[in-house]
Amino acid sequence: MDMAALLIMPGVVMLVMFWTTRVKVGSILCELDKIYGQMDPKSETPNMATNIRDMRAEIKSESELTRKVLGGIAETLKRMDKTLERMDGKLDRIPGLSEPDRPDP
Repeated sequence: MDMAALLIMPGVVMLVMFWTTRVKVGSILCELDKIYGQMDPKSETPNMATNIRDMRAEIKSESELTRKVLGGIAETLKRMDKTLERMDGKLDRIPGLSEPDRPDP
């Protein structure tokens, strides 16, 4: 009888291992189904693509607007620089004014 038990036990152990593996695989499949159910359905994928496209267009328009504003600021600063140069030139021509101490450019 001991010999029969030795021959049968590995088969029983393997059956138990297969059964527990089957149960674990079933629980994993159940979890995967839950996760898949929480994911965005395929019908929302085109909406997401549209939203991304709209966001890119908005970023591009904001970038162009920022470029225009910065260009306007640059033009204003150039005009201010020219005005200050003209004022400086006029002050240099007025007799009697002492020249300010300025470092050489």
